[in-house]
Amino acid sequence: MNAVRFNWIMRDFKTNQVLNTASSVSVLMNKLTRRLSKIPEEVRRELESYLVNSRIIIEDDHKKIPKLDDTTADYICTGLRPQWSDIDVNFHVNNAKYISWILEGIPESILMNYELSSMSLKFKRECKIDSKLQSLAEVCSDNNNSNNNVEYNHMVRFENGVEILRGRTKWRSKLTHNFDIFNHVPEASIKDL
Repeated sequence: MNAVRFNWIMRDFKTNQVLNTASSVSVLMNKLTRRLSKIPEEVRRELESYLVNSRIIIEDDHKKIPKLDDTTADYICTGLRPQWSDIDVNFHVNNAKYISWILEGIPESILMNYELSSMSLKFKRECKIDSKLQSLAEVCSDNNNSNNNVEYNHMVRFENGVEILRGRTKWRSKLTHNFDIFNHVPEASIKDL
């Protein structure tokens, strides 16, 4: 009664191969009291024809994402601020902006040599245009493990330390020197430029 889950499956148009999946849960909040509200019956009836009673397509790993601070974070990126282009119709930062702030806390060597394979975000509070933020990242596993994957815990917080979001990202090695997937060999690599 209080939430609606959305599942997305992105497929290749020609092959129907699943490229990516995502799930999210949306809730309704009373703007005045700042409390969760039940979805009104008339809204529920209006949405009913679009809703399908299906299972969640991404199973949550139920692994707790720890709260980070200055002593537990391996990387801290400061001086982050929302721009007007980051603001939604409710004058809050759009959820997609948090992903770029999380990426600010990832070392360049990971961004260059790994690709993001999964992400889990848990929003704690809203962020508005006048906020000053920090992005914290903690290495949970590194490329010394057997499957060569890297995992990070994240937190985006206000400068005063109040938490906005917790997250976890998982990264896998990029397919380097495997150009057969594109059926071509590049004329030059990034290293040559």
